[in-house]
Amino acid sequence: MQLPSLELIDDCHIYISGDVIVHPSAAIAPGVLLQADPGCRLIVAGGVCIGQGSVLHAHQGWLEIEAGVTLGSGVLVVGQGKIGANACIGALTTIINGSVEPNQIVPPGSLLGETGRSVSPPPAASPPPPVRLSAHVEAPPPTPEPPPAEPTDTKPVSETSNSDQSAEAAKTADTETSKQTLTQVYGQAYVERIMITMFPHRRSLNQTPPEPPP
Repeated sequence: MQLPSLELIDDCHIYISGDVIVHPSAAIAPGVLLQADPGCRLIVAGGVCIGQGSVLHAHQGWLEIEAGVTLGSGVLVVGQGKIGANACIGALTTIINGSVEPNQIVPPGSLLGETGRSVSPPPAASPPPPVRLSAHVEAPPPTPEPPPAEPTDTKPVSETSNSDQSAEAAKTADTETSKQTLTQVYGQAYVERIMITMFPHRRSLNQTPPEPPP
C-alpha cells in the first residue's frame, strides 16, 4: 500500500489542552497535538519520541504512553488505552481505543483498536423442513367407464354385397321367366289361330253356351 506523503509543518509550536502530563525528557516534534477531554488524562513518560503532526487525544478515560515509545509522523491515537514501553509505532498509524504491547513494532499505515461498528452478517436462511413421505399410498380414483355404444343398423359390407348380388340374381331370374311366359303365350295363341283356321267347326264346339238368365 502506498502511503501519502507527509506535509511540511511551518509551525514549531506544540498544542497541549486539558489534563496532560509530559515528562521533561520526552522529545516532541513541531505540530503535535496533546489533548485530554474533561475527566480524562494523557500521560507521556520519559524517553518518548513523538513525530511531527501526531495527535494524542485522551477520550473517555486515560491514555498512557510509556517510557521509550517511538511514534512516527502523523500518528493518531484516540480514546483510552496504553502504548507499552519501547513500542515502535510506524508513521500514519491510527489507534482507536486500543493498546499496544511493550516492545511491539507496528507497521506504518496500520489501523488498530475499534475499526467501527461491528455489523453482524444476516442470519443464514433455515433449510426447509424435510418432507415426510407417508407409507400409505392412496389409490387413484377409478376412471369412469364410457357408456355402451348404441347398436346401429349398418350391415357388414359382405352382407350388403351378398344382398345386392341376391337381388340382382332374382331380378335376372324374373326377367328370364317373363320372357319365357311371353314366348309361351305367344306360341300358344299362334297355334290356336292355325287350328281355328284349319278346323273352323272346332271353334263352335269349344265355345261354352251362354248361361240362362236368372
